[in-house]
Amino acid sequence: MTDATDQRPGDAVLGGRVWLEVLDAPFQVATGWTVEVTDPWGNTIGFTDYTTMPARGRQGTCRNG
Repeated sequence: MTDATDQRPGDAVLGGRVWLEVLDAPFQVATGWTVEVTDPWGNTIGFTDYTTMPARGRQGTCRNG
């Protein structure tokens, strides 16, 4: 990310890639771990794993089993 205040959101898209900024350190939730990121347009996106409750995750896609 850049510190430029006049940067337009579309400027962050480079060659089909979008830069994301991690908002805070990953934290534990009931199902495992969560991390939140923000995109250049200000949307917050959360990623959660299901390491402690694999039955709630997608079946057949877990790398650990």
